[in-house]
Amino acid sequence: MKLYIDWNVLNGIKNGRFKELEEIIRQPEKFVIIYSTSHISDIASDYSEEKENPNILSDLEFLAEITDCLCVFNDGKDIVMKQNDPFYLFESEIENKNLTDDFSFDKIISMLDENVENAELVAPLK
Repeated sequence: MKLYIDWNVLNGIKNGRFKELEEIIRQPEKFVIIYSTSHISDIASDYSEEKENPNILSDLEFLAEITDCLCVFNDGKDIVMKQNDPFYLFESEIENKNLTDDFSFDKIISMLDENVENAELVAPLK
């Protein structure tokens, strides 16, 4: 049976809060635990370039270990389940987050305004 367990519960298991549940689900002959890109987003929400992120590495290691890297995700066409390294997905999540850090209307106008050819297009938006 495949189990999809919320990150908060998995994190609780990681931190020793749900010993009985862990004993039950850690039976690979009965259960296959999967993770998703939502788990990665939950972990990435704690990430900061300005400070240390000591738990992120251990969170990703735990996620990889308990799920055997079995991930369910949308590939743009279908919902797919296959082995996918959570460290790779985390790095992708952080890269995507950095792309949208300053994705404000003012920033877009400023970028367009830098190019003289765009002046006519940008003028009505100011």
